[in-house]
Amino acid sequence: MNNRTLIKIDDQNVWANADQVEAVATLLETRKGGVAAVEGYQPSSKDWITTPTMNVQFISRISYAKMMERKAAALATVSLADVKDAIAAEPKLSSLTGIEQRALFAEALNAELASIEKTQSGDRSDARRQASDRCFIRISDGIRIHLETEKRDGETHPVLMNGYPTIASILVEAHFLNTTYVVEGQRKVVNSRPLTLMKNAIRRAIDRPGVSFRSLSLKSDNFTSLKVDKRTILPEGLTA
Repeated sequence: MNNRTLIKIDDQNVWANADQVEAVATLLETRKGGVAAVEGYQPSSKDWITTPTMNVQFISRISYAKMMERKAAALATVSLADVKDAIAAEPKLSSLTGIEQRALFAEALNAELASIEKTQSGDRSDARRQASDRCFIRISDGIRIHLETEKRDGETHPVLMNGYPTIASILVEAHFLNTTYVVEGQRKVVNSRPLTLMKNAIRRAIDRPGVSFRSLSLKSDNFTSLKVDKRTILPEGLTA
């Protein structure tokens, strides 16, 4: 295990190794809205049976608040016609009557808009947002720190060492521009509810740079290099 130092991020003390400190400092010095690229990236999501390897070109240091505004504006213009292909491809949706599809679309759209409104209002009262606040630290537009976590009494909490949490990974929020799969992956088949499927269809309908984003969770073993503002961040030591 690499030696760790107690540092202060957003008025919170956390344990980090030297490579993590350097990577965070480098990312904070890069310009907002610049084009960056990560090579050999393997998503650490549990959504995969076999994990893909990809090269991604993206816009970095995005403003989360402005992205929420653009997403709300995009949702205000989306219609049932925009998701008709997604409905036709999903038996749980295509088997519904036209009236049921319209009602489900309206319910899903209202839920997406309500979620954005709650985020914009600063309401952090629900369990999901509270867990996020405990386990992530936003240090700047487009950059978050994910802390090492554990389950306690059914809730996710940071693991504390001598009273302080430890950085597990660095998350770069990005508008994806181009994705090239070096190795194709296989996603897990999830038995989702019709409402969830309709929400996913709506999200895909507005999925474009400037409106939606993805998070790159950078660890020591899941990417080859990150290039941003003519600087290169290598993965060695990014995991404490």
